[in-house]
Amino acid sequence: NTGGYRFNSPTETEENTHITRLDYKLTDSQSLYFRANFQRDHLTGTSQFPDTLAGTSWDHPWGMVAGHDWAINANMVNNFRYGFTRQAFSTTGDSTDNTIFFRFVFQPLAFTRTLSRITPTQNITDDFTWIQGNHTWRFGGNVRAIRNKRVDYGSAYDTAITNPSFYNLSGRVLDQAVSGSGYSFARSQRTIIQNTAAALIGRYSDYSGSYTFDIDGNPLEQGTPTDRNFATEEYDLYVQDAWKLRRDLTLTLGVRYGLSRPVYEKTGFQVVPTEPLGDFFERRKAAAAQGIALNDLITFERGGPANSGPGFYKMDWKNWQPSISAAWSPSFKSGFLGNLFGKNGESVFRGGFRILSDHFG
Repeated sequence: NTGGYRFNSPTETEENTHITRLDYKLTDSQSLYFRANFQRDHLTGTSQFPDTLAGTSWDHPWGMVAGHDWAINANMVNNFRYGFTRQAFSTTGDSTDNTIFFRFVFQPLAFTRTLSRITPTQNITDDFTWIQGNHTWRFGGNVRAIRNKRVDYGSAYDTAITNPSFYNLSGRVLDQAVSGSGYSFARSQRTIIQNTAAALIGRYSDYSGSYTFDIDGNPLEQGTPTDRNFATEEYDLYVQDAWKLRRDLTLTLGVRYGLSRPVYEKTGFQVVPTEPLGDFFERRKAAAAQGIALNDLITFERGGPANSGPGFYKMDWKNWQPSISAAWSPSFKSGFLGNLFGKNGESVFRGGFRILSDHFG
């Protein structure tokens, strides 16, 4: 009977980060640079009991970026960047057995499960600046390739429990059976009697089976993790003009176009409903308004590029993102405004508007 047992569980945290940067000047107009970050963090969690295994958390991200800056001439500059980041972490569970415990009485382990994830992301950008008189033009683009590989043991094992609350009359049948056998106990001990009786009987009050399936829907051996590899690619282009209308007034106009590929599972473990769920719920609402029950089945089909099927959601081709801003640096000679905001362009007033787009949910 270890329910409520307490002890001091030692934990250990180790964090190590290494950063480096290198710069190299190719010519008077061209230069290279390289920056890298390597991190290794390790955290030991708490254990169920002093002599049981403690879970761990391991974080091992690293990243690098290489850049090339080129002053082509007095009016043209180009900046190129390539970046790669690899976020990686793993939480180690304390068990590879089925979860079996006696509620309120004894649980041999915490039954935490191992989960690991690796998320490499490649990022390529190029920005070109061209000065023409009162105009400063900027053109550029950004390409991102994102991957997300997950190995999860959370659904690899079954769960069984002896729970007095699941017996008849919310467990009262247990203490009534004990008292009916000639044993007496205080009313305040009723819950303890129920917990003890359920544990001694040892009958599972609840058993939940967890299954992992292959690509064809066949159940795999117990202990097999869920292995998924998600991916997406994103593309952005932009053009911008900073127009100096006067010495003290600059107007900036620009537009960006973004294209984000719907997230997909690379190996084909992807299904989508044959009818959009929004349409299904609208049909249910219409039926409910007429007092009719709509219990149609929701069916699925294989999706994603690996199955030549539809995606989780449709490609959005309309992500035009305009922007406009202005900067005004007035020259107040004197008087109240000059005293408040300064004289000879000491203050700058800025304002702008921009539309951005992203995917949520």
